[in-house]
Amino acid sequence: MSANYFKPKTNKPKTGKNLVLARAGLFYGLQYFPIKEEKNSINRGITSTPNFLFYNNNTKVIIDFSDFKNTNTKEEIESFWKLIQNGMSFTVLNGKLFNNSTSSEYDVSGTYVFRKLENLAIHADVTTSENLSTKINLYSKTEFETTPSFEFSYIINPTITEKKTKIVNLFGSNSKNSFTFFGANIGDYLQLQNFNVRYKIIDKFIDSEGKEIITIDGLLPEEDRLTIKTYVALYIEKLNIKEISINPSDENVGSCSMVKNGLILSCYNNQTKSQCDCRSSDNEENIFTLNAECSTPQEQTTELNSTDLLTNIAENLVNIIDRKQTTFSTNGNIGSVNPFLNPIINSSIRT
Repeated sequence: MSANYFKPKTNKPKTGKNLVLARAGLFYGLQYFPIKEEKNSINRGITSTPNFLFYNNNTKVIIDFSDFKNTNTKEEIESFWKLIQNGMSFTVLNGKLFNNSTSSEYDVSGTYVFRKLENLAIHADVTTSENLSTKINLYSKTEFETTPSFEFSYIINPTITEKKTKIVNLFGSNSKNSFTFFGANIGDYLQLQNFNVRYKIIDKFIDSEGKEIITIDGLLPEEDRLTIKTYVALYIEKLNIKEISINPSDENVGSCSMVKNGLILSCYNNQTKSQCDCRSSDNEENIFTLNAECSTPQEQTTELNSTDLLTNIAENLVNIIDRKQTTFSTNGNIGSVNPFLNPIINSSIRT
């Protein structure tokens, strides 16, 4: 391995942000793919199953992705369907299902013509279909054997104003060898071995095969580092003026809730204590819970009565008061030391 992990004398982007080194470690199983012009697309990370509503004698359909329990975000679904426009064809694959009310099997696989995207619902004309019912119109997402795939024969290439690269992690998100375990989020920055640049994360998702895919704002040469150790650093923006001691090799992670006036505004998974402290602004408090996960959308939308709400607020305020009594040790000039310039430091990061 070279004396330095990063190439010297490479200009770093001026982010105008107070970036601090939050996590660092060695990764296996990475692949770099510069984003190129695509001719077709199959799902592109869409792992949510929609509802299909056919009407007008099965000549038209609404494909509804708006279920709040879906694993894909609104942005991911919209980004996928904005690759085509009115009048373009797409194909549905793996559309077999079983309907309990009729005790019959159906198949929505076929060819469709895209018309519009509205409120996460795809409006389309039916060109061909495998096996539709004349008795029912709605095919529920819970009835499908597997997640249907959507294939475009041609896509609209978005105007590219900045060069981008996809980083594929073949180990997936459930491994400690993952950006998910690092607590990486869109808007954070990555620094990779052999590149002395911090690249902004602009997209992050898990594809239908379980691979973790990160898109960064910057162009890397195509490279397969499946069996090569790659040193990775995660930088996050420090949003407050607190003095925080940061240990980038810390693996004690949990949930991190941002709290204001006793109400939880947002929550991050797989954060260390210091990561959590850095992410809260000066007008927010944070609650770090070791070995915990953020509540699911279903749990977050559970209706609370007035007593439950007041209890939650009181518990949050108690946690905030307890936190104010905790004194954090300082670590000098936070974020100023790059642990990757010395390979000896890299192998054992200490604070």
